Amino acid sequence: ANRTYNRAEKFTGEFSDRFPSVNFSALPLENNALKNCLGDTDLVINTTSVGMNGDSLKLPLNYLPNSAIIYDIVYNPLKTPLLREAEEAGLTTHNGLGMLVFQGALSFKIWTDIDAPVKLMKETLAKRLFV
Repeated sequence: ANRTYNRAEKFTGEFSDRFPSVNFSALPLENNALKNCLGDTDLVINTTSVGMNGDSLKLPLNYLPNSAIIYDIVYNPLKTPLLREAEEAGLTTHNGLGMLVFQGALSFKIWTDIDAPVKLMKETLAKRLFV
């Protein structure tokens, strides 16, 4: 998902070039084409801020196979409407907390040349963000 179809197309084009054995698709959310392709989808990644304020992407999750994984880069709230809906549909979900932690850990390593305490960082972030 992306805010605009053109950005999503550009994104999928770049990833298709980097990973030619993987099929990436950009489809408008309001188009029936989305429903038609979800049956073959392994991974859905929400890269928008939708969900931070309780909004839902309103994806037709029932068209996804049971093995599909839903990844929402939003980390606050911990469970976005998309992740809650996906869990209710029995799908595997991941939030953006891990990505945030590992981006911070990589930055820490670049700046200090010391491996970051990833476990401590994740625990501290979880306490601070979700208390």
